[in-house]
Amino acid sequence: MKMIVSRKLLAPALLAIATAPLALSAAAAGHGQGAELHKEQRQEQRQEQREQRQETRAEHRTEQRQAFLERAGIDKPTREALEKARGEHHAAMRQLHEQHRERLDELLDDDQRAAMKEARGKMQEERRAEMMARGKRGNGMGHDKPYHGHGDKRGG
Repeated sequence: MKMIVSRKLLAPALLAIATAPLALSAAAAGHGQGAELHKEQRQEQRQEQREQRQETRAEHRTEQRQAFLERAGIDKPTREALEKARGEHHAAMRQLHEQHRERLDELLDDDQRAAMKEARGKMQEERRAEMMARGKRGNGMGHDKPYHGHGDKRGG
């Protein structure tokens, strides 16, 4: 019985091994014409998805904030004032961020910016590999650190 199972599995495995070079060469050939257009479409799609997620999260956070303030017994005029102050804070932070970007554009040329992007990517890869080697699958936001039970969270 085991011989039959092995023969049944052997044929598809041999077929996969035989066709793998063809599949790889076909995939490599696809990087010619139209690949840049496809890449741009994927980037646009990712950007749209990112914006949708941000919008959804913002709505969810607003609902959570309102529920929190209601539960805390904060009256409606005060909640509205807090929301206005929050909006002003975010607008100021966006403006500061834009000013910082403009300043970086003044200080860095394209090659320096590309070098920084590459170095950042390599460092992220190294950190991700280090975390995976330790068996942690956190999101890099510190939520993967163990809680030591001392009344505060300490790094692990």
